[in-house]
Amino acid sequence: MSEETSIATKAGGWPAQVKEYFEELEKRIQFAISPQTSRAAQMMSSLGFNWLLGGNISSAVVNLTQVPLIVMPYLGGKYNYGDANKAIAQAYKLYARSGFERSVTMLPKEDGKDVRVKERAMPAIDNFDFENVKDKDIKRLQTLAEEATNAGQLNRSMFYDVLDVDNSKKVGNIVNAVSGFAFHHGERMNRQVTLIAAYNLELDRLNKAGAKLEDGSLASKLSEKEREQYAARQAIYMAEMTNGGTSAASAPRIAQGSIGKVLFMFKRYGVSMYYMLYKMTNEALKNHDPAVRKQALKQLAGIYGSAAIFSGLQG
Repeated sequence: MSEETSIATKAGGWPAQVKEYFEELEKRIQFAISPQTSRAAQMMSSLGFNWLLGGNISSAVVNLTQVPLIVMPYLGGKYNYGDANKAIAQAYKLYARSGFERSVTMLPKEDGKDVRVKERAMPAIDNFDFENVKDKDIKRLQTLAEEATNAGQLNRSMFYDVLDVDNSKKVGNIVNAVSGFAFHHGERMNRQVTLIAAYNLELDRLNKAGAKLEDGSLASKLSEKEREQYAARQAIYMAEMTNGGTSAASAPRIAQGSIGKVLFMFKRYGVSMYYMLYKMTNEALKNHDPAVRKQALKQLAGIYGSAAIFSGLQG
């Protein structure tokens, strides 16, 4: 990384923890720019996934329990369970209404006007034509769709990232895309339902009188667009927290090398969930803010309660 963009090198007088944070951030940026994984590791990851889970629809269906098991208790503890259930139910409906096609802007004509064409697509909130839609519930998602697209949240998944699936026509890439299809789109749905529900809940909170941001300032001082952007970024954070990251750059650094890529192939999600539970437990036991402690306790109780209901007495 160049001296101009290196932050850690300029943090001479900063606390050690801050310098460690920026050093870690720089290493992750370098990995995102130029990932160093061998072809052998990519082949072993592909073989391992296809041998164990490739085309396994039942396991993909089990992944859909992510929303009731994790997302609903997380949002319920942060806001309240009644509102969280309603927001999630509405999120499923809005996601389903996004349809199987989207408008794409092609190169402009000689007169400078853009050419819009329709293409086939799986359901996603960026399928909506926000400029022409009249439904206020859909129109409200425009800022979320913009922010989530910029953050790579809508059309990526942990499974396709592990398998290095892209748009190439290579045989191996096509095999991985087909075998991981159900997992990929199941995760996309979980993530987008989480985004929509979290965004609507946070935006409703910000629009209430006296609502405050994380820094303690009043939300009413922000413009409507700024509140939407703030809610969208909070929703992205909550989606990452409850569903794990979509990119290898967000995985533990031990999982970013060739050996780690293979060893952590099925463990990146687990690491994310363990971190979430650790964070909640730490907040419930050590945070000095009573509201934060109460929220964390409600989230933990909801997650373990949901797990108990799904697993049954024997589980």
